[in-house]
Amino acid sequence: MPCPHPVWEIGTVHLLYNPLAAYGCTVTLKSAYVGALTRTQVYLDPESTSFAVDDGKRLYAAGPTYGYVRGGCAIWGDFMADAAGSIHYHDRANPAIGGSVTCF
Repeated sequence: MPCPHPVWEIGTVHLLYNPLAAYGCTVTLKSAYVGALTRTQVYLDPESTSFAVDDGKRLYAAGPTYGYVRGGCAIWGDFMADAAGSIHYHDRANPAIGGSVTCF
C-alpha cells in the first residue's frame, strides 16, 4: 500500500556510540539545500547528562553533539528547514517527544 504522505528526505540524522568512552554523539548531514544556509538542528538528551543541541543556519551539517549515555537512555533527533523555512522532522521521530529513544 503506498504511503499517503511521501517522505521528502532533506537530510539524515546519525547517532553514534563509543562503548569505551560511554559517550554518544549525534550529527545531521544535509542532502538537500547543500551549500545553502538553511536552519539545521541536531540534539542529544541523555538521562545522565545535560541536553546538547546544535541549531543554526548551516551549509552542510549540524553537530556533533555529545553526551554520556552508558547505562541509560537518550532522546535524540533533528529537524531541518527547506528554502521556504518550513520545518521537517526526521522520519523516526516520536510525535509525543519529537525524537527517537535509544537505550545503551
